[in-house]
Amino acid sequence: MICLSRNKRGLRNFSLTLCFLFTSVFSFAFSFDITVKLIPPATGRITLFTTLNSVANELKADSTGRIYYRGQLAFPSQCLLVLEYRKTYYRYNFFLFNDCKLTAIFDPLKKGNEWAIDGLCVRCKAFEKISAISKKTESAITLLNYEKELLKFTAAVKSIPGIGTDEYTQLITDLETVKLKEHLIDSVTGKILFSSGKDPLLKKYLPPQEKYCGFLLYANYVSNYFLTAVYDSVMKERIKDGSLPDPIFLDVYKIVSASKRNLPKHIYAEIMLQLLYTNRDPSYKDSASTAIIKLELDEFIKNNPNHPQLNLVKRINDGYQHPLLKNDIPNIWLMDKKGVKFPTKAFPPKYILLNTWSPSNTTSRSLCDTLERVVRFFNKDKQWIYLAHIALGTDPKKWIALMTSDTLTGNQYIPVNNDFEKAFQLWDFPATYIINPKGKVIYKGHPYSLTIPFLDKVLSGKLD
Repeated sequence: MICLSRNKRGLRNFSLTLCFLFTSVFSFAFSFDITVKLIPPATGRITLFTTLNSVANELKADSTGRIYYRGQLAFPSQCLLVLEYRKTYYRYNFFLFNDCKLTAIFDPLKKGNEWAIDGLCVRCKAFEKISAISKKTESAITLLNYEKELLKFTAAVKSIPGIGTDEYTQLITDLETVKLKEHLIDSVTGKILFSSGKDPLLKKYLPPQEKYCGFLLYANYVSNYFLTAVYDSVMKERIKDGSLPDPIFLDVYKIVSASKRNLPKHIYAEIMLQLLYTNRDPSYKDSASTAIIKLELDEFIKNNPNHPQLNLVKRINDGYQHPLLKNDIPNIWLMDKKGVKFPTKAFPPKYILLNTWSPSNTTSRSLCDTLERVVRFFNKDKQWIYLAHIALGTDPKKWIALMTSDTLTGNQYIPVNNDFEKAFQLWDFPATYIINPKGKVIYKGHPYSLTIPFLDKVLSGKLD
């Protein structure tokens, strides 16, 4: 239950009272040993991620060639073992409940079952079986049969050895049931029929308790539940005082940051990660929001040096440290449909409209056609706009073959390397960019925003 109280000055200075009080009682701790063996010719980087600690540890061979790791956990936790081999990630998901000695073997010849782990307890193996039953139920469940399928799922889970022996096996059974309900969608309206935040199965495990934070599904549900409640609270207050169009980040951040000491560390980190990701694009952010986001990004990187999503946070941070708008166009290499390569800095000194698209997506292709009609309207007397379609997510050879019969009249390009998304801070697809004749990026947004009145404003130099 979240209790919000507001003082007389209104929402912008409201205080938060959280009934999300948790206990951090380390009733037990256990150690685990894991030895990894790679069957030749397998080799590569090995990472072990433990959900409870939000840490990804790289496992390296010692002087004898042995790959070994010893860890400790305060509570049961979900773990993920990953091998990066021949540009492919091979993952093995498992659970730990008590002291154990594990041996993980990776055999590249066992297609689909490359990983095998010996030493897992009965409960650990039970969790693997629950996941298999859940996937089977997910493929069969419909609006007409969901009650029957959920009963079958519960019965099948209860028959697994090790299930029902403690609160954790009941936790994962309940959470998997909530997850199955979320797959039920009204085909007419597209609405999800069951809200996880209102599900009594989830509310059983609130307020958040650290002893459950080792389960990824639990951490995700609780953090989503909390953040959704915060957004709903802010939006209701905005509707009341008529300030709905204003950015809501600052109000949301005030509630989240005030809740830090009342939430388990892992849950707070997940909430902050979601908040930072939601505000990942620095374009058009106000100065106050930008300053806070930059501060929180620095704090997250500093406090979570081994977090599995650290690279994502660093990418967001890089965007805020080097904003795209009002700065020079990133200089990356492109290739045209004749195979000629050139840098983006070589574009002509005109208003450049860069349009990202996917050749395999019909909606994306339709947007290209729309933009070409708009550009033709402006270029009928003089070529004011240079339209460049940038194809993403496709193989260069296939793209060149496709372009031989394509009817688009705009200039067609494809990135030479996989660096466009990062350089142009592309988070949401599709996106268009406008570069002025001086080579500065003056616009980033959805192609539907490029109306004739807006482009009139661009060409008059009002955005320069």
